Amino acid sequence: MDDVAQPETLVMLADPLDEPEFYCVDVAGFGASLGLDRPLQAHTCKPGADDELFAFNRPSEGQLYLVEHDRCIEADGTSLYVRPCSESPLQRFAYGDDGTLRLIGEGVCLTVAGGVGEPAGGRSHIRRDLLMQPCSEAEPALSQWLFPGPSPGA
Repeated sequence: MDDVAQPETLVMLADPLDEPEFYCVDVAGFGASLGLDRPLQAHTCKPGADDELFAFNRPSEGQLYLVEHDRCIEADGTSLYVRPCSESPLQRFAYGDDGTLRLIGEGVCLTVAGGVGEPAGGRSHIRRDLLMQPCSEAEPALSQWLFPGPSPGA
């Protein structure tokens, strides 16, 4: 992906695993119960949902910006959160040719937890934990991401 600001997009796991609608990076909760202070999760993709639409390299290079809520993804230990955008190196990611999202300079990649998805409310939605783990240990099926636009197939 070019190092220029990208339009809003889902951040979608390339392998559907056990979810035919694929997993996307998601803010936990919905509506009034949206958990902006809770760890991010992998959730059934919800095309067009503002809690799953991020812009890469906005507001500055390497940041993943949750436009609707004016926050950026930030690594905190093995978890990820959306926090006010800052100059923190914990908000700087690189998209690799292999489809990984790496925290710049840290050797850790955005990864979906193994196992099976858990029911997550809503129609047939399921979820899994998201974590940062050493890229050398991350299974490709759990750590390769796509930026398909606001809707898969868009």
